[in-house]
Amino acid sequence: MASSSSFIIVLLVVALIGWLATVQWIRTHERFSDRIKRLLVLPAWFPWMGAALGVPVMRGDMPLGDFGKAIASFVVGLGVFWLTRREA
Repeated sequence: MASSSSFIIVLLVVALIGWLATVQWIRTHERFSDRIKRLLVLPAWFPWMGAALGVPVMRGDMPLGDFGKAIASFVVGLGVFWLTRREA
């Protein structure tokens, strides 16, 4: 069990790094307006989260219900962070 838990943690860290790289690309892309950039940041997380947690689900290391709970908790956490942060 410990090895599958550490495997999931590694996948989530990779997904977080990928998401941050995507966010950086969005922020530096001159073609998008500031409004579009803000709208793209949160949805950019979904493909990374799906890829990170889809592998353990497909391997059978994570039940589908836990997958849904993990997705929901991350989305709520990111949404709360995004809605409560102040623009500098």
